[in-house]
Amino acid sequence: MTQQFELTLCNYVRYTWLGALGMLVSLGLAVKVALLLPGTWGFLAMLLVLVACLCVVHQLLKHLTLRPARMEVGPASLQAHYVFGGADLLLAFADVVSYRDEQLKDGRELRFRLRSGQKVKLATNHFLGATGDYEALLRAVQVALAHYNTTALVTINREKSFFEKPLATWLLIFCGAMLLWSVGQMLLHRRPIPGSFFSAVGALLPYLAMWYRARARPRL
Repeated sequence: MTQQFELTLCNYVRYTWLGALGMLVSLGLAVKVALLLPGTWGFLAMLLVLVACLCVVHQLLKHLTLRPARMEVGPASLQAHYVFGGADLLLAFADVVSYRDEQLKDGRELRFRLRSGQKVKLATNHFLGATGDYEALLRAVQVALAHYNTTALVTINREKSFFEKPLATWLLIFCGAMLLWSVGQMLLHRRPIPGSFFSAVGALLPYLAMWYRARARPRL
């Protein structure tokens, strides 16, 4: 039985490079405007230009990196039919060695490693908009692969994601311990809280959330 799902896929290589370039251009334009105008007006103009540029970058990323697709999960394959054209993807389970579900900062990624050594990545990005039902697709793929493995000569393995590996836990413990040590030093020596401390906490919290979601998700 074939199941169908609507998903909006993201090209993360293009997203990373275009996003970084867009940020640099936006900051450059904002600083240039700030230098042209004096005082408070320059600061307000800089903020206005920066917000406007970032909105334009966001829309460009949506247009250039997202591809709506109809996903079909069958007993022996996974297919992606792209809504606005382009070569469809046909992934036969017989060509797959292993798969992995990975937590990303802005989305999720279902990665397949093929016998040829090639990797096929199906990624979503919730920062750019609605992604579709990734969880339902993942469950359908896992069920299909479980049935496929019952009769396959060589089974398809599930790889652990980064946040399921011991390294991710040790990094979390180390970073958490460093933050606690910093808090202790500030209290002991009555030092003011530096801005870098809040930046470190802001970076650790998303990491903690991804670590927790990866480990709390049920496995088939």
